[in-house]
Amino acid sequence: TLGLRHQDIKPENIFLARFGGRLHPVLLDLGVAAEKDSTFVAGTALYAAPEQLTAILGLDKETPLSEKMDTYCIGATLLLALVGDKLFPGSKALTRRQVIESHAVRSTKPLADDALLDVSENIRTELDKRLAKWMSLEPVDRPNMSQVAEELEILLEPEREAERAEENARNRQKRALARARVAASIVLLIGIGVGALALWKRETLRLAGELEEARAQGAENFEELDTCVAAHAVTSKEMKTCKTDLADEQTEHEKTLNALSKQGEGCSEAVDQMKDLRTKMQAEKKKHDDELKAQDKECTTEKDKLTTDLGGERDKFKTERDTCESSLKEKETEMTTLRQERDTCVASNGSGTNAGNTNASATSTSDPYADPPPSATVVPSAPPSGAPSTAPLPPPTTPPTTTPPPPPPPAPPPPAPAPTAGQTAPGSQSSDATPGSTPPSMQQPLTD
Repeated sequence: TLGLRHQDIKPENIFLARFGGRLHPVLLDLGVAAEKDSTFVAGTALYAAPEQLTAILGLDKETPLSEKMDTYCIGATLLLALVGDKLFPGSKALTRRQVIESHAVRSTKPLADDALLDVSENIRTELDKRLAKWMSLEPVDRPNMSQVAEELEILLEPEREAERAEENARNRQKRALARARVAASIVLLIGIGVGALALWKRETLRLAGELEEARAQGAENFEELDTCVAAHAVTSKEMKTCKTDLADEQTEHEKTLNALSKQGEGCSEAVDQMKDLRTKMQAEKKKHDDELKAQDKECTTEKDKLTTDLGGERDKFKTERDTCESSLKEKETEMTTLRQERDTCVASNGSGTNAGNTNASATSTSDPYADPPPSATVVPSAPPSGAPSTAPLPPPTTPPTTTPPPPPPPAPPPPAPAPTAGQTAPGSQSSDATPGSTPPSMQQPLTD
């Protein structure tokens, strides 16, 4: 009625739903359904019609497709449900030739000789004929789905046959009861005629006992008959109720299917959103991973550069330290040499003054390293080496009339403190002075 072909009717796509305590078949998986005049085709090879299988394999693109493919599929599904997998033609087919042979068997004699042995021969023959008609090789020989729905009543024939057998048993039971009654009456009449008066009481008791047994048996049979009639009435009433419940359940089932369809659409949208979100998250993760790798590489490069620079600076400072230590040792050696030269100069200056000038003993030479007395005139420090002396000469003194005895030789000057590197000790001559010369600060003018 919807103008669609299901194209994949098989036992796996028929769901038995329980509604109101009864099982109802529900056709599932409309994923490969198409309009009845569409050229799209799909299906399962084991249950597919010959023209459907030809179109799927692409052997004949001009093969007309119709909704009668579903007639073949429903016939194959019912046959498998009735006889089982072992007796189903084509269940072990592995090649295309075997499939074609199974199609031929289904269209001529679908029921095997050892199938449905508990069903009467008439019903088996009629069922075999209808199954072969539903699975005809030519689509024009198959009925449409509306006719198939009407012809499915053949599946109820075993139950109807059982009901007819039960009805015949009840009729035979009634006839047997009537014959028993007639026989009892005849026996009673014969006993009355032949028994005479002597046997009247005994025969009466015997016949009464038999009659009681017959009545009990008849009552039992009638009770069973009443039970069957009552059961039939109850069954008819339940059947009407079931029809009403079935209509309500069909309405409820349609509502449930509509709700499930809506929920399926919502789930599809949620799945699409989740897929988009996962794609975005993977892109963000990849971006952050790339940035992390780039930063890690940059940090590694910077670390290597800093390590190289630090090693160069360390080597440079180490070289400068070694140079400074070497220069310090040279300066210390030079300072030691200068101290020795200073001491030599001081000693030479003291001995020369005492030997050459005896009159100079009256005037003592001031120690350039000692502080002058408060009343004495402060002699300025000597100018640098090579510069003319600018110190004023002391005024001349009047010599005494008598010459005093020469004073004892002056004590040697105290040792000067050790100068630091790069400085010249007070009273020491510059590095270009010759040994034995008198420093400028020690050249004092002599008195007359």
